[in-house]
Amino acid sequence: MSTTQIYMTNEDIKGWIDDIKNDNALVLTGLEGEDCYGIGPYFSCYILHDEAEVHNLIKKIVRLFHCFSEIKNEDWTWVLNPAKDIMVEIDKFDIVTLEQQCLKEYEKEDFVSFSATCSDETVFSSAVWGFEFTIDNSDICYATFKVNFRYAWYLASHQNREIWHDFINECIQSLKPMHAYSGFEIASAPLGREGGFERNTLERIAADYFYGLDIDHPMKMGFHTHFKTNGYIDYQGLGSGIRTPVWSFMLAPYWLKQLGMTWQQVIDYFAPYPQVKISQYIYDDHRVGLWIQLGELDLYPVEEGLPPLLVYANKLIRPIRCDHLELTIYDRWEDDPNPFFDYESGVAWMRRFDVAEDVEQYNKTKEIPETLRALPEDICPKTGW
Repeated sequence: MSTTQIYMTNEDIKGWIDDIKNDNALVLTGLEGEDCYGIGPYFSCYILHDEAEVHNLIKKIVRLFHCFSEIKNEDWTWVLNPAKDIMVEIDKFDIVTLEQQCLKEYEKEDFVSFSATCSDETVFSSAVWGFEFTIDNSDICYATFKVNFRYAWYLASHQNREIWHDFINECIQSLKPMHAYSGFEIASAPLGREGGFERNTLERIAADYFYGLDIDHPMKMGFHTHFKTNGYIDYQGLGSGIRTPVWSFMLAPYWLKQLGMTWQQVIDYFAPYPQVKISQYIYDDHRVGLWIQLGELDLYPVEEGLPPLLVYANKLIRPIRCDHLELTIYDRWEDDPNPFFDYESGVAWMRRFDVAEDVEQYNKTKEIPETLRALPEDICPKTGW
């Protein structure tokens, strides 16, 4: 993608959006023979952990990888070698010893990442089936786990949907995430490392046409300040709050406490919407977390109006919503003519389900304290940071 020329013309955009509305496949856009990207469904987890838990966490995630590999109906084509940090063809990688390789790499580097992809196009194109995880020995990073799945397979049968939701249940039960989300996104390339500019542009374009689009970038959003003792909060990471839900999301015990509600009060809140499915999970501290599925998976085209259920759900989580979340993978180049989320449009997009009268009743929005913000070349507002 060029950052000096238009990536998609208005005609290209119209054709792509129309195709998405009319097809359950991963509708891709891009030049023939180059990386291509499209909208597809995903599930991701952000796991709070300490050093003592890492080995067991790696073993859990590798086990989930093998479970996921049995679910999908297509072969892996490429994997990221955790030791060499390069994509290799699946037949050149020993998948049987994945756990040992990941443990060894973490012991060596205090960091490990792995991904596998099944793409109809190039290695860095949007995956129809994808798996990735990253664990960093840092007290400001969540461990992240993410999968992409083929939407047509999900829709093909009731059995497939049951298999999928059983897998999600196993993931949450095993990982006890601080955050978990599922919905539609511009489907990930492996680890989101490649195609960042293309995905940023396509996300901004698609956001104008679909309320149900989500943006999930573990490598940029997976930061927190839970272990900080000086009160500092990184408002651009998911440690500051819950992301605007579009289909399914997790309310871990920590966020229920921040919300000031019990799990039963949340269940009662959604009673007017019988299509909402809520599953309870017991965390290690014996408190309850909730996995909330807001009806069926849907992109919600904007011409159909704001979806009442998503408006209702976002009214619930507004006090703990991370409105200032960093949405882009890479910063925009100067004079790049392609659409990008900037700070203002990003905040507006996170608040897209807010209804005026509800906001007035809420009587405040969660702004970043001015003392914690500084523009380039400004004096640092506080010493010791």
